[in-house]
This record gives sequence, structure tokens and C-alpha cells, in this order.
Amino acid sequence: MVVSCHRSAGWQRAGIILCILIAVAWPITGILFTYAQTVAPLVFDRATLADSGRLAAWVTKLAAGGAVYVWTYSLFTIADFSLLLLGSVLREVVGRQDFRGQIAYSCVIVGMLLGLLVDITLLSQWLSLIAYGPGLSPVGQAALWTSLLQAQSLGLWLSVVSFLIEAGGLFLLARSVTARPALRRWAQMSDILVLNLVAEVAAILWDVTNHGSGVLTGTVFLVLTVIIAPVWAIWLARLLARGSV
Repeated sequence: MVVSCHRSAGWQRAGIILCILIAVAWPITGILFTYAQTVAPLVFDRATLADSGRLAAWVTKLAAGGAVYVWTYSLFTIADFSLLLLGSVLREVVGRQDFRGQIAYSCVIVGMLLGLLVDITLLSQWLSLIAYGPGLSPVGQAALWTSLLQAQSLGLWLSVVSFLIEAGGLFLLARSVTARPALRRWAQMSDILVLNLVAEVAAILWDVTNHGSGVLTGTVFLVLTVIIAPVWAIWLARLLARGSV
């Protein structure tokens, strides 16, 4: 890879900062999301709509525990935006002359734009629920219930598409650097990240198809955010700091 020393130092420093942000934000997000699902589980029971008392209690409970969802999706936004920016660094790691790097870069950008759309949509939903939910009429709360259900459903399927696009980009990234001795083991770590993303998609599809409790999806997601993604990011940061890239 031929780059000037000044340019190399610039994108490497940016990459280190972004990797640190990802390595910090993702684990906190994964833990917060798991905690949020425990203290204020988001369960859509159709019978809730038929009983204004149950509906009001449902909205009140979610509003009371909604702050943790706000923090969660705020950190999701930071993590996803950091990964979006990291796409430029990954392109430099591969080398601009390698078309696989361009494709991997495009996959990361598209995947993270979809992820950011999910983050911002759900963040706005939770802010609205906290601010206005408990004070709405039963009709308004029913509309809020429906809106939140639609946002969650849209977010779920956009996340599936995002995970698959990211997995494809990271797979190409690993193939493009696996022949370089300094990056070979990190390329293998990238493959593990790809497998985890695919496993998350499979878990989501299984839970949706079999009306699962979400435990499988949540467990795979926790492994992804708390272990796999941070290790991958820290590893890359160390390679950049050492000038191995």
C-alpha cells in the first residue's frame, strides 16, 4: 500500500480513535439493552389494546423504564456512526487499488446508514413515549402502541439487512488482507465477527418464525457487542498504533 507518511499517520490516528469509541460503546450498549429488556420488557400483547386500563399501565411502565432505552439507542448511534466512519479506514487498510476494499467500504457505509436509521427512529419513539405517553387518551395510547410496534418491526428487519450487508463487506475485507502476515490473525478475527453477525440474523429469524422469547437473539447479540466486536476493534487499534497496517 503506497501512501505518504503524513496521510498514513492521519488515517491511522483516526482509526485508533474510532476503534476505541467502538470498543467502549458497543459493550455498554449490549449490557444496557439486555438490562432494558429485563426491567422494561417490550411485549406487544394484542389484548392490551382492548383494555384501556392495561394499556395505560403498559405505557406508564415503559415510560418509567424508558430512560435506559434512550441511553441505549444514543450509544447505538455513537457506535454505528463510529463504525460508519471506520469504513474509510478499512478501505485504507485494504488499499485503494484493491476493488475488494472499495466494496467492503461500500458495504460498511450502507449497513451503518441502515443501522443509524434504526437507531434514530427508535430513539425518537422512546423520547416521545417518555414525554407524552402517560398523558395521552386511550385512543392516543393505542396509536402510540401501534406506532412503536411498527417501528420495532421495521427496525428488526432493517437490522437483519444491515447485519447481512456488513457481514458481506467484512468477509471481503478478511479475504483481501489474509495473505499479509501482520494482518492474518486479525483477518481470522474478522471472520469470527462475520460468523457472529450471520448467527445473529439466524437467531432473529428463528425467534420470529417460532415466536420465541428473544432469549436466543439477545444472547447472540450480547456476545457480539460485549466480546466479539470490542476485541475486533481493539485488535485493529493495536495494529494501527504499531504501524502494522
